Amino acid sequence: MTDRRAISIAGLRERLARRRWRLGFGGRLEADYRQRLVVDWRNPARLAIWIGAAVFAGYGLFDYLVFPQWLTGLWTVRYGVVLPFLLVCGLVAGRTRDERIFQGCLLAVVLAGGLGISAFNLIMHTHYHQGLVLVILFGCVVLPMRFPYALASVIVLLVVHFSLVPPVPDGRAPEMLNLIDTFSASAFGLIANYMLDSYRRRDYLRARLLELMSRLDGLTEVATRRAFDERLARNWAQFATRGRPLALMFIDVDHFKALNDRAGHQAGDACLRRIAEVLRTHTRKEGDFVGRYGGEEFTLLLPDVSADEAGAIAERIREEIAGLELGEAPAGEVLRVTASIGVLWLADPASISWEEALRRSDAAMYRAKTDGRNRVVLERL
Repeated sequence: MTDRRAISIAGLRERLARRRWRLGFGGRLEADYRQRLVVDWRNPARLAIWIGAAVFAGYGLFDYLVFPQWLTGLWTVRYGVVLPFLLVCGLVAGRTRDERIFQGCLLAVVLAGGLGISAFNLIMHTHYHQGLVLVILFGCVVLPMRFPYALASVIVLLVVHFSLVPPVPDGRAPEMLNLIDTFSASAFGLIANYMLDSYRRRDYLRARLLELMSRLDGLTEVATRRAFDERLARNWAQFATRGRPLALMFIDVDHFKALNDRAGHQAGDACLRRIAEVLRTHTRKEGDFVGRYGGEEFTLLLPDVSADEAGAIAERIREEIAGLELGEAPAGEVLRVTASIGVLWLADPASISWEEALRRSDAAMYRAKTDGRNRVVLERL
């Protein structure tokens, strides 16, 4: 439950508004982005790698037509080493779910192709730079490599390539121009890769913001009723299979309408935001989940707690809400509210459906209202 700010609506909006050179989000948001990159791009990347491998293989025809004297060495490198390696990398990149393996495959593809071009230069004792340019542009522009990987690939390929090719004879201006063109194309490729990496990140932020806005209440930034129901329904079978206890709470603000009437709707909105903050402080384990179920009603799911723990947490929530200072009313007194909390504790979630569990926790909350408000009613099942 760490790094909440990074995946909040406000946090995403703040990041979208930034203008800076540095790539990377940090924390949980960065991890989520990298995982989404793998999911969205592994199949297109596999297709791109295999198309690139087909083009690389097709150039073997020119080896046959133009460089027959070096054909054995060229085809050994092209078809015996580089091409099988590209096909394997494409297969792995299309199947892996690990972002580091995915990016490593893309990096390996570019290095294999570029080092193959360098090997051709050694075999033919020539200055064949155009093939290296194509490989670098393929890696920087076509493949979804993150910028650090693209930068590493370009540096390695340029250092290796120009340390292996024969020196340029004096007065050979065309060869010098090809060398300059190679460095320039590499720089352009890196600029394009940086921009693409940045655009992919901003698209991810926009998509994540829209996703959160559709599932989070805009005022309190906790789950909407629909999102809470969907998650509860989705996880209920898992809860039932594990056979481990859980607590489901309904929290309702007492006399909320009176607060709005006395202090205005802005004070009421501030009250709901403060209560949501209180509830979020009690979601510390994986699986804990809070939602806004109605106007002033909240729900809280706490898996793997005992009945005594659930009751104690509900009491602490009630006390913390009662202790909130919400500003001053027009008459000058400090604004405060209380809450009535219904708790359903289940020893075995398989005993009832999630809909029935919600209904019974709601009914426990109404009993707390009937019994005088500002109290907790715990039902054990």
